[in-house]
Amino acid sequence: METTKKSQIVGIKNAGIVIICCLVIAVCIFQFLLGNPSNFMNNDPNNHPLNMLGTIYKGGIIVPVIQTLLLTVLALSIERYFALRSAFGKGSLAKFVANIKAALAAGDIKKAQEICDKQRGSVANVVTSTLRKYEEMEKNTSLPKEQKLLAIQKELEEAEARLLAEKEAEEEEKRRKENSLIHKMMRGFKKFVKDTISEEE
Repeated sequence: METTKKSQIVGIKNAGIVIICCLVIAVCIFQFLLGNPSNFMNNDPNNHPLNMLGTIYKGGIIVPVIQTLLLTVLALSIERYFALRSAFGKGSLAKFVANIKAALAAGDIKKAQEICDKQRGSVANVVTSTLRKYEEMEKNTSLPKEQKLLAIQKELEEAEARLLAEKEAEEEEKRRKENSLIHKMMRGFKKFVKDTISEEE
């Protein structure tokens, strides 16, 4: 049985790296932008804030944590947008479907395959798998037409199922890594807060 090509969808392979990068950026914003001495009376961060940036800085260690979560949501939202766009391939999906239909109507399987290779993406992979099965059935003279149609339809459904299963597995693994890192980060933060309170007492 022919398998679909490896997925061409571009996405973040390790969400943990994104969260760590967002944490570093958030800490830098907290220290160097919000904690800038010019935001406080007498250029001293221990004094009363002069503007909104200084007021936010006075929120304490919770500020970079909130900023990390905000930046992570923004980064992963942008990543999902581009990943979903890449699933449709390089060109317009509507134009791709129209070109495939035209090639098949003309009986030009080779041209349809070339269109798929040029388009790339998940949809093109499913169509490629179906085209291969179609070519295989065309060369098979022993099967009746009904069985050939069933075989092609089955290949299409299997290619689609493989694609969906692959995507679900990738998303599940990504969610698992994200949740694990968030739990570790929150445990570290809770310990930091507890230690800070204990020192103050």
